[in-house]
Amino acid sequence: MKKIFILIMLFVAVGIMAQSTSPRFGTLKNQDNTGRILTYSYVTATDAAGFDSIKTAPNTYETIYNLTVSTDSLRFGSPNVKFSCAGDIIKIIVQSASTGKKLTFKSPLIIGQGAVTTTTKGKAVVAFIFDGAKWVELYRLAQ
Repeated sequence: MKKIFILIMLFVAVGIMAQSTSPRFGTLKNQDNTGRILTYSYVTATDAAGFDSIKTAPNTYETIYNLTVSTDSLRFGSPNVKFSCAGDIIKIIVQSASTGKKLTFKSPLIIGQGAVTTTTKGKAVVAFIFDGAKWVELYRLAQ
């Protein structure tokens, strides 16, 4: 009896903690693929003095992070993939009042081109898509 209980708990734990390799919308003929069920979120954060990192836990179809790098560099934390599904998107808007501030990405879950360096009164946008295991950079735009 104990072995069965342990086995059931193991399957529940794996099912709860695993990301999804299928999208949030339907892909079959009789499923909803209109986008009505997709959700969005918006997160703002401002850099503080010293080394800091933005904690990320995207749990919607599209999450927009509006980040202001004001004092020094800022690290975009490793996204928690617990509630992520294939096709989910992260968009990051980076702005700063001075040149040379950096937004860095250091995570085994992010495949991208590296840091974003700001310019005076300029903005940059970086987007990632979730492939079921990792966040892959879609594009990078800068003023």
